[in-house]
Amino acid sequence: MKSIRTKIILLMAGGSLLSIMLLVIAVTASVYKFSNLILEENRKQILESFDKNIMNQVQNIHTLLDSVNRYQKEQKLTDNEGKAIAKELIRTIRYNESGYFWLDTYEGVNVLLPPNPKVEGKSRINDKDAKGKDFIRELVENGKKTGGGFSDYWFPKPGQTNPDPKRGYTLAYAPYGWIIGTGNYIDDIDKVILEKRAKYNQYINYIVIIMLSAALIVGIILIAVSIRFADSISKPIKDTSQLAERLSDCDLTCRMDARYSERDDEIGVLAKSINSATENLGKTLSAVQSSMKFLHESIDQINRGNQELAQ
Repeated sequence: MKSIRTKIILLMAGGSLLSIMLLVIAVTASVYKFSNLILEENRKQILESFDKNIMNQVQNIHTLLDSVNRYQKEQKLTDNEGKAIAKELIRTIRYNESGYFWLDTYEGVNVLLPPNPKVEGKSRINDKDAKGKDFIRELVENGKKTGGGFSDYWFPKPGQTNPDPKRGYTLAYAPYGWIIGTGNYIDDIDKVILEKRAKYNQYINYIVIIMLSAALIVGIILIAVSIRFADSISKPIKDTSQLAERLSDCDLTCRMDARYSERDDEIGVLAKSINSATENLGKTLSAVQSSMKFLHESIDQINRGNQELAQ
Protein backbone atom coordinates (compact mmCIF):
# COMPACT_ATOMS: atom_id res chain seq x y z
CA MET A 1 0.00 0.00 0.00
CA LYS A 2 1.35 3.39 -0.98
CA SER A 3 1.83 5.87 1.83
CA ILE A 4 0.02 9.21 1.94
CA ARG A 5 3.36 10.90 1.35
CA THR A 6 3.92 8.95 -1.86
CA LYS A 7 0.39 9.62 -3.06
CA ILE A 8 0.72 13.35 -2.44
CA ILE A 9 4.07 13.49 -4.26
CA LEU A 10 2.71 11.52 -7.21
CA LEU A 11 -0.43 13.63 -7.36
CA MET A 12 1.31 16.99 -7.14
CA ALA A 13 4.51 16.31 -9.07
CA GLY A 14 2.88 14.00 -11.61
CA GLY A 15 0.02 16.38 -12.30
CA SER A 16 2.33 19.38 -12.58
CA LEU A 17 4.83 17.59 -14.83
CA LEU A 18 2.02 16.34 -17.06
CA SER A 19 0.64 19.86 -17.34
CA ILE A 20 4.08 21.24 -18.19
CA MET A 21 4.70 18.58 -20.84
CA LEU A 22 1.29 19.19 -22.41
CA LEU A 23 2.05 22.91 -22.44
CA VAL A 24 5.45 22.32 -24.06
CA ILE A 25 3.87 20.06 -26.68
CA ALA A 26 1.11 22.59 -27.39
CA VAL A 27 3.58 25.48 -27.67
CA THR A 28 5.92 23.43 -29.88
CA ALA A 29 3.06 22.42 -32.16
CA SER A 30 1.93 26.04 -32.38
CA VAL A 31 5.46 27.21 -33.19
CA TYR A 32 5.81 24.60 -35.95
CA LYS A 33 2.40 25.49 -37.34
CA PHE A 34 3.23 29.19 -37.28
CA SER A 35 6.61 28.56 -38.93
CA ASN A 36 4.91 26.53 -41.68
CA LEU A 37 2.55 29.43 -42.32
CA ILE A 38 5.52 31.79 -42.51
CA LEU A 39 7.38 29.42 -44.84
CA GLU A 40 4.34 29.11 -47.08
CA GLU A 41 4.10 32.88 -47.22
CA ASN A 42 7.84 33.06 -47.90
CA ARG A 43 7.42 30.52 -50.67
CA LYS A 44 4.84 32.73 -52.33
CA GLN A 45 7.10 35.75 -51.94
CA ILE A 46 10.10 33.84 -53.32
CA LEU A 47 8.10 32.60 -56.30
CA GLU A 48 6.88 36.13 -56.94
CA SER A 49 10.45 37.39 -56.61
CA PHE A 50 11.73 34.80 -59.09
CA ASP A 51 8.89 35.61 -61.49
CA LYS A 52 9.59 39.32 -61.21
CA ASN A 53 13.29 38.73 -61.77
CA ILE A 54 12.91 36.77 -65.01
CA MET A 55 10.27 39.22 -66.24
CA ASN A 56 12.65 42.13 -65.61
CA GLN A 57 15.47 40.27 -67.33
CA VAL A 58 13.37 39.67 -70.45
CA GLN A 59 12.23 43.28 -70.46
CA ASN A 60 15.89 44.32 -70.33
CA ILE A 61 16.53 42.24 -73.45
CA HIS A 62 13.48 43.83 -75.04
CA THR A 63 15.03 47.24 -74.35
CA LEU A 64 18.34 46.01 -75.77
CA LEU A 65 16.59 44.92 -78.96
CA ASP A 66 15.08 48.38 -79.26
CA SER A 67 18.60 49.81 -79.10
CA VAL A 68 19.85 47.36 -81.73
CA ASN A 69 16.86 48.14 -83.94
CA ARG A 70 17.56 51.87 -83.71
CA TYR A 71 21.23 51.24 -84.50
CA GLN A 72 20.18 49.13 -87.48
CA LYS A 73 18.07 51.94 -88.85
CA GLU A 74 20.73 54.56 -88.18
CA GLN A 75 23.34 52.47 -89.96
CA LYS A 76 20.86 51.50 -92.65
CA LEU A 77 21.44 47.81 -92.03
CA THR A 78 19.10 45.10 -93.24
CA ASP A 79 16.79 43.28 -90.84
CA ASN A 80 18.93 40.16 -91.12
CA GLU A 81 22.05 42.14 -90.23
CA GLY A 82 20.30 43.76 -87.28
CA LYS A 83 18.98 40.41 -86.11
CA ALA A 84 22.43 38.85 -86.38
CA ILE A 85 23.93 41.59 -84.20
CA ALA A 86 21.14 41.23 -81.64
CA LYS A 87 21.38 37.44 -81.62
CA GLU A 88 25.12 37.37 -80.88
CA LEU A 89 24.79 40.05 -78.22
CA ILE A 90 22.08 38.10 -76.42
CA ARG A 91 24.03 34.85 -76.76
CA THR A 92 26.72 36.17 -74.41
CA ILE A 93 24.43 37.69 -71.80
CA ARG A 94 24.00 35.85 -68.49
CA TYR A 95 22.30 36.73 -65.22
CA ASN A 96 22.48 35.06 -61.82
CA GLU A 97 25.52 33.14 -63.09
CA SER A 98 23.67 30.56 -65.22
CA GLY A 99 20.58 32.40 -66.44
CA TYR A 100 20.39 32.67 -70.23
CA PHE A 101 17.90 33.83 -72.89
CA TRP A 102 16.43 32.08 -75.89
CA LEU A 103 14.72 33.42 -78.98
CA ASP A 104 12.02 31.83 -81.13
CA THR A 105 10.04 33.17 -84.05
CA TYR A 106 6.28 33.52 -83.90
CA GLU A 107 6.16 30.29 -85.90
CA GLY A 108 8.21 28.41 -83.31
CA VAL A 109 11.50 28.30 -85.21
CA ASN A 110 14.37 28.59 -82.76
CA VAL A 111 16.65 31.57 -83.30
CA LEU A 112 18.87 31.28 -80.23
CA LEU A 113 19.38 28.59 -77.59
CA PRO A 114 22.82 29.03 -75.94
CA PRO A 115 22.92 25.62 -74.18
CA ASN A 116 22.15 23.78 -77.44
CA PRO A 117 23.10 25.77 -80.58
CA LYS A 118 22.34 22.74 -82.77
CA VAL A 119 18.63 23.47 -82.35
CA GLU A 120 18.98 26.98 -83.79
CA GLY A 121 17.22 27.37 -87.12
CA LYS A 122 14.95 24.38 -86.50
CA SER A 123 11.24 24.43 -85.76
CA ARG A 124 10.28 23.53 -82.21
CA ILE A 125 6.60 24.37 -82.47
CA ASN A 126 5.54 20.73 -82.10
CA ASP A 127 8.02 19.87 -79.34
CA LYS A 128 6.51 18.40 -76.19
CA ASP A 129 7.98 18.30 -72.71
CA ALA A 130 8.31 15.22 -70.47
CA LYS A 131 4.64 15.52 -69.49
CA GLY A 132 3.38 15.74 -73.05
CA LYS A 133 2.73 19.49 -73.03
CA ASP A 134 3.16 21.55 -76.23
CA PHE A 135 5.40 23.87 -74.28
CA ILE A 136 6.92 25.77 -77.22
CA ARG A 137 3.49 26.56 -78.56
CA GLU A 138 2.46 27.74 -75.08
CA LEU A 139 5.61 29.86 -74.67
CA VAL A 140 4.97 31.52 -78.02
CA GLU A 141 1.29 32.15 -77.35
CA ASN A 142 1.94 33.55 -73.87
CA GLY A 143 4.72 35.72 -75.26
CA LYS A 144 2.32 37.29 -77.76
CA LYS A 145 0.01 38.42 -74.98
CA THR A 146 0.13 42.03 -73.87
CA GLY A 147 2.90 42.24 -71.29
CA GLY A 148 4.00 38.66 -72.01
CA GLY A 149 3.21 35.65 -69.85
CA PHE A 150 4.48 32.80 -67.68
CA SER A 151 4.55 29.11 -68.58
CA ASP A 152 5.32 25.97 -66.57
CA TYR A 153 6.97 23.05 -68.31
CA TRP A 154 9.79 20.50 -68.13
CA PHE A 155 13.17 21.16 -69.76
CA PRO A 156 16.74 19.84 -69.24
CA LYS A 157 19.26 22.01 -67.46
CA PRO A 158 22.34 23.07 -69.43
CA GLY A 159 24.64 20.08 -69.91
CA GLN A 160 21.98 17.58 -68.84
CA THR A 161 19.52 15.37 -70.69
CA ASN A 162 16.95 14.63 -67.99
CA PRO A 163 14.21 17.28 -67.86
CA ASP A 164 13.44 19.27 -64.71
CA PRO A 165 10.40 21.41 -63.91
CA LYS A 166 10.89 24.96 -65.12
CA ARG A 167 8.93 28.20 -65.08
CA GLY A 168 9.54 30.54 -67.97
CA TYR A 169 8.54 34.02 -69.02
CA THR A 170 8.21 35.07 -72.65
CA LEU A 171 7.62 38.42 -74.33
CA ALA A 172 7.23 39.24 -78.01
CA TYR A 173 9.47 41.68 -79.85
CA ALA A 174 7.31 42.66 -82.80
CA PRO A 175 9.89 44.45 -85.04
CA TYR A 176 11.82 41.18 -85.45
CA GLY A 177 8.91 38.79 -84.95
CA TRP A 178 10.74 37.17 -82.06
CA ILE A 179 9.67 35.68 -78.75
CA ILE A 180 12.20 36.44 -76.01
CA GLY A 181 12.31 33.92 -73.20
CA THR A 182 14.09 32.93 -70.01
CA GLY A 183 13.18 30.93 -66.93
CA ASN A 184 13.95 29.47 -63.52
CA TYR A 185 14.15 25.83 -62.60
CA ILE A 186 11.70 24.98 -59.84
CA ASP A 187 14.24 22.94 -57.89
CA ASP A 188 16.42 26.06 -57.67
CA ILE A 189 13.47 27.84 -56.11
CA ASP A 190 12.80 24.87 -53.82
CA LYS A 191 16.46 24.90 -52.80
CA VAL A 192 16.12 28.47 -51.54
CA ILE A 193 12.93 27.53 -49.70
CA LEU A 194 14.56 24.45 -48.16
CA GLU A 195 17.46 26.57 -46.94
CA LYS A 196 14.99 28.91 -45.26
CA ARG A 197 13.12 25.94 -43.80
CA ALA A 198 16.37 24.54 -42.40
CA LYS A 199 17.10 27.87 -40.71
CA TYR A 200 13.58 28.00 -39.28
CA ASN A 201 13.89 24.42 -38.03
CA GLN A 202 17.18 25.25 -36.31
CA TYR A 203 15.52 28.20 -34.61
CA ILE A 204 12.51 26.10 -33.60
CA ASN A 205 14.73 23.31 -32.27
CA TYR A 206 16.60 25.90 -30.23
CA ILE A 207 13.31 27.14 -28.77
CA VAL A 208 12.20 23.56 -28.01
CA ILE A 209 15.50 22.81 -26.25
CA ILE A 210 15.12 25.95 -24.14
CA MET A 211 11.52 25.04 -23.26
CA LEU A 212 12.47 21.47 -22.37
CA SER A 213 15.37 22.70 -20.24
CA ALA A 214 13.07 25.16 -18.49
CA ALA A 215 10.47 22.41 -18.04
CA LEU A 216 13.13 20.12 -16.54
CA ILE A 217 14.23 22.79 -14.07
CA VAL A 218 10.64 23.61 -13.15
CA GLY A 219 9.93 19.88 -12.83
CA ILE A 220 12.81 19.41 -10.40
CA ILE A 221 11.62 22.40 -8.38
CA LEU A 222 8.07 21.03 -8.36
CA ILE A 223 9.25 17.62 -7.20
CA ALA A 224 11.24 19.25 -4.37
CA VAL A 225 8.23 21.39 -3.41
CA SER A 226 5.96 18.34 -3.61
CA ILE A 227 8.25 16.34 -1.33
CA ARG A 228 8.39 19.18 1.18
CA PHE A 229 4.65 19.69 1.04
CA ALA A 230 4.03 15.95 1.34
CA ASP A 231 6.29 15.82 4.38
CA SER A 232 4.42 18.73 5.96
CA ILE A 233 1.18 16.75 5.60
CA SER A 234 2.26 13.14 6.05
CA LYS A 235 4.70 13.62 8.97
CA PRO A 236 2.03 14.99 11.34
CA ILE A 237 -0.34 12.22 10.27
CA LYS A 238 2.34 9.61 10.88
CA ASP A 239 3.21 11.08 14.28
CA THR A 240 -0.50 11.25 15.14
CA SER A 241 -0.98 7.59 14.27
CA GLN A 242 2.02 6.67 16.46
CA LEU A 243 0.58 8.75 19.30
CA ALA A 244 -2.76 6.98 18.88
CA GLU A 245 -0.99 3.62 19.22
CA ARG A 246 0.64 4.80 22.46
CA LEU A 247 -2.71 6.01 23.73
CA SER A 248 -4.20 2.60 22.93
CA ASP A 249 -1.54 1.19 25.25
CA CYS A 250 -2.77 3.61 27.97
CA ASP A 251 0.29 5.85 27.71
CA LEU A 252 -1.26 9.18 28.69
CA THR A 253 2.10 10.93 28.96
CA CYS A 254 2.48 11.30 25.21
CA ARG A 255 1.82 14.64 23.54
CA MET A 256 1.88 16.02 20.02
CA ASP A 257 5.12 17.86 19.31
CA ALA A 258 5.09 21.63 19.82
CA ARG A 259 6.00 22.21 16.15
CA TYR A 260 2.57 20.81 15.30
CA SER A 261 0.51 22.36 18.10
CA GLU A 262 1.95 25.81 17.36
CA ARG A 263 0.86 25.73 13.73
CA ASP A 264 -2.00 27.98 12.63
CA ASP A 265 -3.63 25.48 10.28
CA GLU A 266 -5.88 22.45 10.72
CA ILE A 267 -2.93 20.32 11.81
CA GLY A 268 -2.27 22.78 14.62
CA VAL A 269 -5.93 22.57 15.68
CA LEU A 270 -5.77 18.76 15.57
CA ALA A 271 -2.55 18.67 17.61
CA LYS A 272 -3.97 21.03 20.23
CA SER A 273 -7.17 19.01 20.42
CA ILE A 274 -5.28 15.74 20.84
CA ASN A 275 -3.02 17.23 23.50
CA SER A 276 -6.01 18.71 25.30
CA ALA A 277 -7.97 15.46 25.09
CA THR A 278 -4.95 13.47 26.29
CA GLU A 279 -4.40 15.87 29.18
CA ASN A 280 -8.07 15.80 30.18
CA LEU A 281 -8.13 12.03 29.89
CA GLY A 282 -5.05 11.87 32.08
CA LYS A 283 -6.69 14.11 34.68
CA THR A 284 -9.86 12.04 34.59
CA LEU A 285 -7.92 8.81 34.95
CA SER A 286 -5.91 10.34 37.80
CA ALA A 287 -9.14 11.34 39.52
CA VAL A 288 -10.53 7.86 39.02
CA GLN A 289 -7.36 6.36 40.44
CA SER A 290 -7.60 8.68 43.47
CA SER A 291 -11.23 7.72 43.98
CA MET A 292 -10.37 4.05 43.68
CA LYS A 293 -7.59 4.48 46.22
CA PHE A 294 -9.97 6.27 48.62
CA LEU A 295 -12.56 3.54 48.07
CA HIS A 296 -10.03 0.81 48.83
CA GLU A 297 -8.92 2.64 51.96
CA SER A 298 -12.54 3.05 53.07
CA ILE A 299 -13.24 -0.63 52.48
CA ASP A 300 -10.14 -1.55 54.48
CA GLN A 301 -11.29 0.63 57.38
CA ILE A 302 -14.76 -0.93 57.31
CA ASN A 303 -13.27 -4.40 57.28
CA ARG A 304 -11.05 -3.57 60.26
CA GLY A 305 -14.03 -2.09 62.11
CA ASN A 306 -16.08 -5.21 61.48
CA GLN A 307 -13.26 -7.40 62.74
CA GLU A 308 -12.99 -5.36 65.97
CA LEU A 309 -16.76 -5.63 66.57
CA ALA A 310 -16.65 -9.35 66.00
CA GLN A 311 -14.08 -9.75 68.76
